[in-house]
This record gives sequence, structure tokens and C-alpha cells, in this order.
Amino acid sequence: MFFNNLLKLEQNIMNYFAPISIILFLSGFLTWFIPDGYIWEQWLYLLHVFIGFIWSILIALYVFVHVKRTVQVKRAILNLTGFISLVFFLYIVFSGGYLAFYGRTQTNDYIYDYHVMTSFVGSFALIAHILGHLVKYYKSKVIYGKYLSFSVNVSRYIIKGYLTILVLCIVIVTFTFFNSKLVITNNFSDYEYPYGDQPFEPSKTTTPDNQFLSKKYLASSRVCASCHQDIYKQWSASIHRHAAKDPAYEKNVALLTDKKGIAATRYCEGCHAPIALLAGQLTKGGVHGGINDTPANEEGVNCISCHAISRINNTQGVASYHLTQENPYLFDLYNGGLNATLTKFLIRLNSSPHKKQFSVDKVNTSEFCATCHAQFMDKELNNWGWVKMQDDYSAWLSSPFSGFKEKSHSQQTVSTCQNCHFPKVKGNDPSSDANGFISSHLSLGSNTFVPLHFGDIDHAKKTERFLSSGKVRVAIDVQWQKLASQDLFNTKLKNDKKTELPSYVYNDQDFNFNVIVSNHFVGHDFPAGAIDLHQAWLEVTVSDHSGKVVFQSGNVNAQGDIVNSPHIYQTIPIDKHGEHVWKHDLFNMIGDSYKKVIPSGSADTVNYNLKVPSWVKGKLIIHVKLNYRKLNKKYYEWVTGESINNLPVINMSYDTLSIPIIAKREVSNIY
Repeated sequence: MFFNNLLKLEQNIMNYFAPISIILFLSGFLTWFIPDGYIWEQWLYLLHVFIGFIWSILIALYVFVHVKRTVQVKRAILNLTGFISLVFFLYIVFSGGYLAFYGRTQTNDYIYDYHVMTSFVGSFALIAHILGHLVKYYKSKVIYGKYLSFSVNVSRYIIKGYLTILVLCIVIVTFTFFNSKLVITNNFSDYEYPYGDQPFEPSKTTTPDNQFLSKKYLASSRVCASCHQDIYKQWSASIHRHAAKDPAYEKNVALLTDKKGIAATRYCEGCHAPIALLAGQLTKGGVHGGINDTPANEEGVNCISCHAISRINNTQGVASYHLTQENPYLFDLYNGGLNATLTKFLIRLNSSPHKKQFSVDKVNTSEFCATCHAQFMDKELNNWGWVKMQDDYSAWLSSPFSGFKEKSHSQQTVSTCQNCHFPKVKGNDPSSDANGFISSHLSLGSNTFVPLHFGDIDHAKKTERFLSSGKVRVAIDVQWQKLASQDLFNTKLKNDKKTELPSYVYNDQDFNFNVIVSNHFVGHDFPAGAIDLHQAWLEVTVSDHSGKVVFQSGNVNAQGDIVNSPHIYQTIPIDKHGEHVWKHDLFNMIGDSYKKVIPSGSADTVNYNLKVPSWVKGKLIIHVKLNYRKLNKKYYEWVTGESINNLPVINMSYDTLSIPIIAKREVSNIY
């Protein structure tokens, strides 16, 4: 009786287990034949996970009943094939559950591979186990058909039920899919076109059919953060995130709006606040990215701003990229609620369409950075003509790092912008590589002002370490002098050598030395970017052994001014009247009255001359520092209304040399 009850229960479970197993296997197998991103592939994934959950419960029940019924039976081959099937099916259950919960990433992709392999091996082991039963009971003339095959009538109802559920799901979700599209509108029927037919001019940005994009889609960094937490945290502290929130930008974009109108801000917003530009906000009645508490201001250059770029229009800059709005998944991630939950689930199950959409190869090229880190202005804005401005991309092309210039001792391999500014770091992220590394989105550079303004001391310290990591170096070069030590006789012996002693100076004598500033480890000019706002300079101090100053250049006084004829690396832009354009109002700029930078792989030699006073005794000590400050004093005080002394000076490199003071004159050579 007990045996018969177990057999009946086993048969009932098999009636459900068999058709579900077939549907589960086919739903997984068919995904191999449908290209990534197709709607039917996603349906199969959803069906596979749903059926897999039910199958896991049924197989647990079936194994429990089957083992309990056959535990006393001693058939070595059948027991072996059954045990192998059980082991593989257990892995299938746990690996499938893991992938459904955690998703399929680069670091755990091997689990998916094993899940697929064990599905085939486990299925073959199960077939062998069943065939063993068939042979055994056929020979013994025992009718075991009810156990070995599921009931036709029951199975027919089960299959019909699943087909009905599947059709209903398709109808409901298809309706949801077609009614959850993001609305693309700028809400301004009288959008201005003062710079031509292209709605984003004078920015060089384009979109499919030059249509505006959904603000929900554009301002979606928090949606990305739900999966990419480490990257989101890095980006949140970055200069990219603060590109529109930077007080300097807010001040300048307000100035441009006041002088030229809000449509002119499209020139800036394509790089600093793409959300405002692409959502069609930059027209009368709209708001630019410099307005606090707007999505464009809060997110600046966000995830979509870079990762949704599908094409680089050119490398001349001014936001010369093509950005698209796509939705390769069944549901709409950006509308929130159940839609977002299901989309994230589908992304975890198969992230290939997501990677194809957002992790494009172009992101890892220097040409990609050129879309914004290069700049020019035309007559339409400056009422003058075409003017070339900052261009870090061209500087990189001319550097030893690009591979387009003859190799030099400083760099033997090609290095892109991303190698320095987005280096690989350890990160717990779905996008991490097989070794657990991600590209750092802190994007360290030379901006020391923004981190301090927002109270991010950690970012400020990392920026200081980045700047002082030896990429630009200084060295003191002094002409060596020889004491009169030559012999009276020229004996030509092996030990007859001319020896050089360390450099020395005399009191009341003119003294010359050089400072060499070498840019061998920066991939572009030094300094770079908006160099009219930076200040990089040499601070030179010559003192005696007691610390009394003999000579000084480039020191900072109590008011924050750089004094005593400093050697500064910067540019001084001018307008058409020759006046200094010091507010960074580039629409007035037509050229430079001064520009001093050091190209990558080059060096700058600066000569200093002084007269050594008679009171100097002992040693003459030369201290040289390469200092950096962003911003310059006049601009900083205009932007913030604060003293420049609130902004620290970063020492990027230094050198020291001690030179003896010689009282007597040289002895003339005797021949």
C-alpha cells in the first residue's frame, strides 16, 4: 500500500514535471538562435526564469518521493545515472537562481557557461536513467508506462494552460510596451532658431532627425546608480558631475545669457549641461544648466551624456557628438515603477543589448574626448570670425603618447586620455572585468577649485596627489666651474685627469642658473584646458645657509598676488580692441596677447641672473617650485566674492641645489 501510494504520487508529479521540463529546456535552448536584444529573446528569458522557478519546486518534490521509493532497490547503473542527474540538476537549480538574483556579469559569466553545459549533461544523464528503466521493465514484462510517461489528458490541459498564460502575458506586456514610450518634446512651440535650421546650434550636437530627447531619459543617473553603485559614487564627486554646478560656469553662462540671450548658451551647454540642450530647454521660457535645482545643473555631464553617444561627428569640439535615445528592452526603464523593475531584471538576465547601447567602443578613445575638450568659436557668436580656442586633442595627437608622432624615450606605447583620467581601479560593479577592475569615473584632472568649493576634501587631496605625481618636473641647471688644478707638466699619465668640482660662486659676482621645466609625462600641453583661468608658475628662492633671502621670483604676497616677475604658464585672451578678456567671456575673444605652454615631450628652460651680495657666506641655496592654482586671482574673486587666499597653491614639483661660496679668485692655468 505504501509503495503504491508513493508510486501514484510520483506519477502525478511526473505529469507536471515532464512538460515543464520540456518547456524549460526549449526556452533556454531557443535563446541561442535569436539575436541579442530581440523582443522574443527577452520573452524566452522571462518564460525560462518563471518556468525554472516552478521546475525547481517540482524537481525537489519528485526527487524526494522517487528516492524514498527506490532507496532499497539495488541497481548499480540506474543508481549511478540517477545520482549523476541529481548532482547536475542541483547545480542547474542553484546556478539558475544565482543568475536570476545577481544577474550575469563579466566576473560571473563562467556560472552561466556551466549552467548551460550542465543542462545538457544532466538531460543526457536523465535520458540514460529513464532508458535504463525502460529496458529493465520491458524485459520483466512489467507495465510501467504510467510512471515513464505523463498522462496525455493532463498534459494537454497543462500545455493549453501555459499557452493561454503565455498569450495573455504577451498581450498585456506588449500593450504596456507600446504605451510606455518616453515622450520626446521640449514643451516650447515657439522654439528659437537664431543660428540656423539645426535646433542645437551653435553647439555641434546632433540627434536622430535632430529631435529633442526625453528629460526622463537624459536625467537618469540615479536609475544607473541602482546597479552601478561604485561608479555612481565616483561620478558624483567628479568634475563632470559638477560641470554645470561649478560656480565659475554658473557665473559665465549667466553672463552669456545676459549679453547674447538664452539661445546662445547652446554653445556651452552641449558640453556642460547636455540635459538642458537636448531636452530643448534653451529657448525663451526655458532654463539653462546654470540654474540651481534643475536636472541639468544637478547632473552636469552625466551617464547618458557620454554613454548614449553613438557617433562622433568630428574632433573639432563644441559638443560635436551624435546622441541617441533607445530602448532595446521590453519595458521602459525610465518610467519607474514595475516597468523599471522588469527592465532591470531583463538587463541582469542578458546585459548584451544594454552593453551595446551604452558601453560603446568609442568611449575608450581620445577622439571621444575631443568632442568637448576641443573648442572654437565662429562669427555667429563673436561677430568677428573663426577663432581657435583650447584643443587638448590636437595637443595629444602631437604628443609622444598618441602613436602618430615619432617615438621618444619618454613614452614607448600609445596612451589615450582614458589611461590617465579614467584609470582602472578595483570596483564592485556589474561592469567590472574578469579581474574585478572598473574605469574610475572620478576623472581626476587639474581642477582644484570645485572639490574645495563643495567641501569634498577627499577629492581635493586626490587631485593634489594627481598634480604632484611627477608628470611635470623641474630641475636646476648650473654651469659647472673648474678650480685651477691643472699640473705644471703634461705627463700624459693614466692618472692625469681633469677633475670637476661642484659649482661655486664668488661674492659680488653675477651668477646665472637655469630652471628646466620638462613635460614628459602629460599627454598634452601643460597647462591644458581653459588656461586663461589657470595659473602655473615658477617660484624661485635663493638664500644663504641661514635662510636669509638673496633673490626671489614668483612668491605669493599677503594679498594672494604672484609677485617679483614670475615666469607663468598661461594665456591672456584679448578682444578686438586689444583689451584683456579676463571674465572668460569667450564671445568677446579674438586671440591671445600672451600664451606660454609646454608641449608634451618638451621642456622649457628659464634663465635667472642675480648678483651675489658681499655678505653671503657659506653656501648659496636655490629652491625652485612649480606651483599651480585654479583659478587666477582676479577671476576667482569675481566669481566667488572671496579672497584668493581661500584657494590653496599646489606644489607640483620642486628641486633644491646648494652651491659653495668661494672667497678667492681662480688661479690661471700654467702651461
